[in-house]
Amino acid sequence: MNGNKILGIIIIIALILSVALVGYGAVNKVVDNDEDNLIETQHVMDESELNKSEVEDTVNGTISTVNLNINQKTGGANIQFSDNTTTVYSITSTEEEASTNISTHQNGSNLEINIESNSSENTIVLSNKYKYNITGNFVAGGFAADLNNNSQVDNINVNTTLGGVTIELNGGSLNTLNVRITTGGLNIIGEPNGLTTVNSEIEIGGVNLQLSKPVADIFSNIELGGINPGDYQQISEDEYKGNDFDSSENKLIINNYIRVGGVNTQSFSY
Repeated sequence: MNGNKILGIIIIIALILSVALVGYGAVNKVVDNDEDNLIETQHVMDESELNKSEVEDTVNGTISTVNLNINQKTGGANIQFSDNTTTVYSITSTEEEASTNISTHQNGSNLEINIESNSSENTIVLSNKYKYNITGNFVAGGFAADLNNNSQVDNINVNTTLGGVTIELNGGSLNTLNVRITTGGLNIIGEPNGLTTVNSEIEIGGVNLQLSKPVADIFSNIELGGINPGDYQQISEDEYKGNDFDSSENKLIINNYIRVGGVNTQSFSY
């Protein structure tokens, strides 16, 4: 078997692994919901609960920035954003035992939300009134964020040992995405709003792009594996650029380090 065939097999295996593990959280949730012993708990925080005394240099009367920290052993976290609401967050936890703990702390214009969970499916709905920094740490599970409703996210940092990360660019803005995955994959869907920089470090797995326009500039350091560039143009040994990157106001700059795996670049026109 020649080198090209071996390389192709490695890429395919890596991408299949990527897609399979990205779907881990969703599949796990469907299976678990068939059982009768699940507990569903909703945690809600309203704007009226915020510290009204600290309003200087803030927006919306109280806070301007929310720092969301998620620490989970297994399960998944699914983040969405709502428009025109007085609810700061609504978190629905589905689990066999009530193990999810949520704490908040306000310091001036910053609100810190901490979610600690052993095994849970957490659906997190956030108000789009604030700017967000989001950090997620998982042992085995999935992280998904739908950046909808003109949401504003400064940074997303995700670390997972076994699992997948899906980011849907759906009208909201994201400055920086940092992902570290031991075994699993990263999916990026949609179109950025402004400039988004992605840094991924994957031991075994892959990066899968499903962008509505070819607006990414991709730099990849792959020790064993390769790139399926689709309609992206090769600039150098490690760089592939979309045809619309230079002319578009909305851009993705992606820096990948992959030990074993691959990158799939696929653009769709709606």
